[in-house]
Parts: sequence; structure tokens; C-alpha cells
Amino acid sequence: MSNEFIGEGTPLEDIPESTPERITEDMMSKYSEDFGTIKSYKKGDIISGRIVEIRDDVIMLDIQTKCEGILPKEEISFAPNPTTAGFNVGQEFEVMVIKESEDSCFLSKRRVDERKIWERVAEANQHNKRMDGKIIAAVNGGLIIDIGGRAFLPQSQIDLKKIDDLESLIGQDIEVKVLEFDKEKNRLVVSRKLCIEEDLEKVKLDAFDSFRKGQVIEGKIEKLVDYGAFVNLGPGITGLLHVSEMSWDRVENPKELFKIGEIIQVKVLKIDREKKKISLSHKSTLPEPWDVVHEKYKPGDIVDGIVTRTASFGIFVKLDNYFEGLAHISELTDQRISHAKEVFEPGNKVSVLILDVDRKRKRIRLSVKKASERQTEHEVKSFLKHQGELQNTLGARFGDTLMDLAIEGESQTPEKETPQTKSSDGDASGPDVLIEDS
Repeated sequence: MSNEFIGEGTPLEDIPESTPERITEDMMSKYSEDFGTIKSYKKGDIISGRIVEIRDDVIMLDIQTKCEGILPKEEISFAPNPTTAGFNVGQEFEVMVIKESEDSCFLSKRRVDERKIWERVAEANQHNKRMDGKIIAAVNGGLIIDIGGRAFLPQSQIDLKKIDDLESLIGQDIEVKVLEFDKEKNRLVVSRKLCIEEDLEKVKLDAFDSFRKGQVIEGKIEKLVDYGAFVNLGPGITGLLHVSEMSWDRVENPKELFKIGEIIQVKVLKIDREKKKISLSHKSTLPEPWDVVHEKYKPGDIVDGIVTRTASFGIFVKLDNYFEGLAHISELTDQRISHAKEVFEPGNKVSVLILDVDRKRKRIRLSVKKASERQTEHEVKSFLKHQGELQNTLGARFGDTLMDLAIEGESQTPEKETPQTKSSDGDASGPDVLIEDS
């Protein structure tokens, strides 16, 4: 026995008892690529797998064991119709053992993703982070989103405005924020609207930084209220145009001056960055009335107004929504009075003559008396002119006829009786009687 050898002459008595096991381990190590490392898996284990083959309905994985790793396409993701497209041979990822046998192990990728998603959800919720997802289905009341796990996106959280056609959104990649989650109840609700509002807020803040006090910009009237108008200055930016800043004239109802959708020029009066409010003025973009007052009111003009106040020195007359003038007590009437209220009271309509317009001092002097005199003079002239025109018209129309009538009247005047025309017995048939033609 001592002269027998194994292999290259190793004495039998020198071969340890563990040699067969060592040879087996060496062989398995040497040919591990062909046989794989012998491992034992049970249902629920999460293991690593490497793609070795991709078919239409399954993906074959090397899971370092003699049994085949089979990943059915239904276990790839939460999508309604998952496919094996998009994977590559050699790609590695974690899977869960869902069923094992002697020669095969059925695996799931989506169940691993479902477990991992809760950690990501908790982190995203804690730090107010966004999560990427894909819309995979439309259900009653909202959408199903794949963010590595199934999440529900309520219809009210899809957009700022209501969207009815949910089917048209399937397949879109979107960003969402965690609205509510409960791992124990397997409940995960997300919101896309929060992301949109956040983006608009950023745009709004950037826009606020770009605005400057005194800047003149264009805006669109988007809402009219009793106290003013809300003007859209850009995405997410709305400024307030107070009724007092709409016009130099007094504005009773903003709807009488502007229409919704109208584009107007406005000037930035004030920016409150903390409250995110902008105060605007439209009248500041228009000429100041006193700069062009002479275009509207000139000395010698007669205009109508309304008495607003009476005083011992005269009356104040409102000429329009902006201008008001003063008629001194000496310019009210020819009568001697001690107070304007003896002749006028607030609310009276009155015609006044513009005596003087002082643009620098912003004053207009008026006269009721001279307006009345001018009006009387105008009426007299108008009457005389009318009478003259009437006489000319009657003369032209009836002149010849009146002349003929006058001549005819003279020819019909009876002659005085003479001895030759008088009959002794009144007999008209006598030879001495003259008979006129009728």
C-alpha cells in the first residue's frame, strides 16, 4: 500500500481524509462560472440577479445557483402591460423569490421596488422633495402613478384646473410630491398640483424681483370689483389697480371704464415683497388734466355745471369729474346779496362763463351773471336773426302777390258822385249812368 500513488505520485498514506471534499471545493471554485455557487433560497428572500437572456414574456437571471432565475414580465413593474423592453443583458438588480423549486426560482422585481419605495417616500416627505413618476392608469377619481411603487394621484391634485380626460395623460412622465402615506395600510397618495404651485411661486418671486417702483408695464384686466381691478402682469402675477388710480376723473363704477380682457398701461406704485402684492396706477400713465386744461376749458366758453358748495364769498361749481371752479359772489347776480345760499344751493344746475384758467395755481374763475348776460344776448340775436330771415322769406314768397292785391284794392275804390253819374230817379238803365266792370 505504501508504494501506491494517486495523481502525480502522492502517497496514499499522505492523503488527508478531507482530500475528496477539498477537491470538490476546488473543482466547484474552478468551474463556478459553469455550475454557479450552490446557494439555497426560500420564498421572500431578496437577492441579486444578472440578466443572461431576454425573451418576450420573461427575463432569465443568473442568481448564483444551479436553478434558473425566472422573472415573468408581470413581475417587472406595476404598469398595466409591463414588457421586457428596456432591459439589457448583463444588467443587475435586486429581485424577490416568490416561488422556488429544484430547478427554477420565480422572481419579482416590482415587489422589491415596493419595499424600497417606502424609504424613499419617507425621505421625500421629510425633506419636501419631489419624486419622478409615470402615469400608468386612469381609475375612478384619479390616476395610478408608478414611482417605483404604486401611488394614487387624486383628480383634484393633477393640475390647478380640473382635467376631465384622464386617459389622455397615461404614459406621461411627471413630478409629484407626497401628500399622504401609510406603510402599514399600504397607502400612498401624491400630488402634482403642489409641484405646479411651487413652480409658479418661483416664477412669481423671480417676477417680483424684476419689478421696480415707477416702472410702466402692460397688463390685462382679469377681474373687476367695486373698489378697483385686478391686473394680470404675467404668469402668476396679479396687481391691484385701485379705483382712485384708474383715472384723473372720478370713477363711480370700474365696469364703466374698463372691460375684462382689456390690455392697459399701468405704473408700479408700490411693491410689498413679503405679502407679494403690487399696487398699480393707470392714471399716472395719462396726461395730468391741469397740463391740458386749456384744451378743454377756454376763457369765454359757457359750460354747464353743478353747484357743490355755497359760501359767503361765492359758489363752487363742478364742471366735470375732475375740474371744479369758483364763481365769486359778485359774479352770481345783479342783485346785492350777502351769501351765495340766497341764490343757490348744492345740487343746482347752472351755466357759467369761464373767466380765467390758471394752470399753475390750478384755479378756474367763473361767472354766472356774465353767462346769463351772454345767453340773453345770444337769444336776442338769435331772435332778431330769425325775424329777419322770416321777413326775407315772406317777402320773397308773397311779395308779388301782395303788390297785385294792393293795386287791385286801389282800382276798386268808389269814385265820388258827379252830376253826370247821378240819376234823378235812381234808374240805373239811364244813359247817364256809368257801369264798372266787375
